[in-house]
Amino acid sequence: MGRIKVSDRAVIAYLEVAVGVDVEGLRRRISRAADAAGDYEGEVRVLACGVGLLVRDGHVVTVEARCDTARRRKRAGRAAAKAAPA
Repeated sequence: MGRIKVSDRAVIAYLEVAVGVDVEGLRRRISRAADAAGDYEGEVRVLACGVGLLVRDGHVVTVEARCDTARRRKRAGRAAAKAAPA
């Protein structure tokens, strides 16, 4: 990475202007996905469109990679087996 830092806003503008990404279309898609899950008060994580949406006080504030629950369960089972006395 170079010496000059690039803001998230600049990255989004670049995607919109140079790459042709429909940022407003993405915003609408994310909003519809969050709306479909219901009303929120406080902070909640919603699984939608294959990703996790962190909704805080009615605003999607971040998007997280989808958690693979099967892999997590497998890992937890191995950890329990190691911890169990022989």
